[in-house]
Amino acid sequence: HTHKDFRGRPDALVADLQENLTVLREQFGVDEPTFAFPYGTKTDGFVTIELASAAREAGVKCCLTTEGQIVRPGDSEFDLGRFAAEEHDSARTLAARLGGWQEFVRARGR
Repeated sequence: HTHKDFRGRPDALVADLQENLTVLREQFGVDEPTFAFPYGTKTDGFVTIELASAAREAGVKCCLTTEGQIVRPGDSEFDLGRFAAEEHDSARTLAARLGGWQEFVRARGR
């Protein structure tokens, strides 16, 4: 709804999401929306257990971060990674991301 920084303010996130969910339901007929965390990074605190719980409480179906992570069985549906498809991507680069190579290379560089 506002795309604000909700770090440390889970109650504010719930209020913002509830307003958003009302608009989605009343104006667009969307009953089970997904949610992408504003700014979406875990390392910077934009995605936390508290904020994920707040989003769940507000009524979203699942939450997406901006972390490039493959979703695996058993992962929380309120902490899902996603991959952005960029203009320069090819079928090969997208397949590498989805196949886990990007995570593998990133982990080896740590």
